[in-house]
Amino acid sequence: MPHQGAGRAVIAVAVVAAFASPGAARADAVTDWNLIANTAIFSTGPTAHAATLSTAMVHGAVYDAVDAIAGGYRPYLPTPAADPLYSQDAAAATAAFRVASALVPTQLATLQTRYDASLAAIADGAAKAGGIAVGEAAAAAMLAARAHDGRNGAFTFVLGTTPGA
Repeated sequence: MPHQGAGRAVIAVAVVAAFASPGAARADAVTDWNLIANTAIFSTGPTAHAATLSTAMVHGAVYDAVDAIAGGYRPYLPTPAADPLYSQDAAAATAAFRVASALVPTQLATLQTRYDASLAAIADGAAKAGGIAVGEAAAAAMLAARAHDGRNGAFTFVLGTTPGA
């Protein structure tokens, strides 16, 4: 009978290991829209610093939209209070879509198709509508806050003549 006990021990260890080890990442609106927005942003061939700023704007809006619903963290920009029952996926998709499409309007058709698919996967109702409204507000706040930040203006690099300049 020692073989049965050993077999059970092996199975028990395997079960514990399976639940303790991280599995494949669960797809959700945040991770999906990270890929979608980055693909749209980088497909336009921006400089590295412009792509980084655009990506940060998308993620800042997504963060604020989801946090407005989930709560518990300090927002990057002020967001309206939201019902905790609102759809975080709808909020994240909407915030990412609105910011990305404003930053890379040449990608609007592709982004629109992906956004429509994201929303189609969420049940219609008050939770979805509320999430969309929160995402819209977060995106609008981000775009307004960054509208005149100088990132698209002319830039002349000035070489310094002293150490560190």
